[in-house]
Amino acid sequence: KENFSEMRDDLEECCVRAICTSDNFQRLERVQAFARARDHSIAQVALAYLFHQPLDLFAMVGCTRPESFEECVGAFEIELSESEIEWLDLRRENPPVDLA
Repeated sequence: KENFSEMRDDLEECCVRAICTSDNFQRLERVQAFARARDHSIAQVALAYLFHQPLDLFAMVGCTRPESFEECVGAFEIELSESEIEWLDLRRENPPVDLA
């Protein structure tokens, strides 16, 4: 979000309209808050969220260092409740109790 103006030049306009929305920035803020509160990385929370979706999703991550790979693998250890998933996905206004 902070480097959006720099990225905008590199992204096709259709990608900007599809990805850089106020809802997605709000989701990012919630993931950041969740990660801070639970002592996880943003990448771990984002991957854990994907792993908890009902669809058959395959996350493709581009790790350039062994530490990054280990961090991503840590996402498998994160359990998300239904209310946490709803909050991260903007379907619930009130944050989980420990984030309020």
